[in-house]
Amino acid sequence: MAISQWNDVEKLADHAYDRMNEKFQNHNRALEYYLEAFELGSPTAALKIGRIYIDYMCFESDKEKAIEYFNFGLERNDVRCLVDLGTLYAETDFKKTLEYFLQYLNSKEFRSKLYHENIDVEMNISTIYHIIYLYYMEKSVAEFTPDEFSTIYKLLLPYKDLIVENIYKELECLNHEEDFSVIGIYSNRLDYIKSITV
Repeated sequence: MAISQWNDVEKLADHAYDRMNEKFQNHNRALEYYLEAFELGSPTAALKIGRIYIDYMCFESDKEKAIEYFNFGLERNDVRCLVDLGTLYAETDFKKTLEYFLQYLNSKEFRSKLYHENIDVEMNISTIYHIIYLYYMEKSVAEFTPDEFSTIYKLLLPYKDLIVENIYKELECLNHEEDFSVIGIYSNRLDYIKSITV
């Protein structure tokens, strides 16, 4: 199928997706457009479809459906789906979370995209750091060994400055909202990443 066909539809989907918080109906519209773009061959629509099934109130959260579409995205080489899959499994199977995150950090797509200004890459690195910190340091997940912890932090260390910068941005937003309990959590995570020299 011609790229222009799914690309045009996906632009409509992105517009609806970006406005989902403005109008309830945009959830349905975005999903409809992304599904159409996916059927037309889009390599990236599956990621947004999965996120809609998980994150937005017009649907009952449908984890299985989200996993299905994240896996479709992987079949089309959208490695960002690895981060979303890892995040989904964090509560139930942290070993699987770790596996997905390591696949993402070791993928050639991740490494090549880092040479460009890519907001998804920045967000994904920060997401991985926050989840690893949350479950290892704050929840003390027993099955996550120090060696595994060290392995993933070695992969994150080259992007330490990026993580620090993003946490500062998050703290700035939180300070405006005066959410002091969350500010404390993020401050601890900031202090920890600044201290790591694995």
